[in-house]
Amino acid sequence: MKKLKFIKRKPLVIAGVVIALCLLAFQAYVDVCVYVNVINPKGGRDGGAVIATLVGAAAYSLDKPAPVDAASGQVYIPEAHIVMPAYTGLGQIEYLYENGKYVPSGTEINLTSTQIVNLAKDKLWVGLANDNNRAAWHGFSGSKMFSAVPSLQACARGVQIFYAKQNSLGGDYVFQGSRPLKDGRTLYIYSETGCQQNQVPVISLAKNAQSY
Repeated sequence: MKKLKFIKRKPLVIAGVVIALCLLAFQAYVDVCVYVNVINPKGGRDGGAVIATLVGAAAYSLDKPAPVDAASGQVYIPEAHIVMPAYTGLGQIEYLYENGKYVPSGTEINLTSTQIVNLAKDKLWVGLANDNNRAAWHGFSGSKMFSAVPSLQACARGVQIFYAKQNSLGGDYVFQGSRPLKDGRTLYIYSETGCQQNQVPVISLAKNAQSY
């Protein structure tokens, strides 16, 4: 068997349940409200920046970097024994392998990239700037900033890969095609309409995946 030489990446903490991002965002909002209204009521507008920073950081807690073969550039999902082609322009490919443990519908792999998540995070800062421009801090509502959170959540979950075709995912999911593997498995690939970034390159990786 070919011995793989992976590029070493610093691993990130995996949050087991996708809803963790919602909880972290809510907790960040509560913490900043306490800070602004109780601890530092005259401190200015920095609370919104704290919220944006914490929500953005929470997005990264959902996934971990996919190992990359140093020689070929191929990307591996070791738990699933899946390899994908080398790529450019996506930053680091990241994933969450679930094996049906946390999600009743049996999601196996959530696949995204740091570039996609970063672009979604940028929307938080654009919304924050719009909020701050509307009024002084006492009029800050966070409405524009938090309107970008659902897209960030969807982009962090990324492309959904199942081992069986799904019939009850709802209208937020689009079937992108299937990929037969050499070991007899078939991957069924879905994307979420909620992610407002371009996921086509990641979908393409999934469609060209192979077992090893």
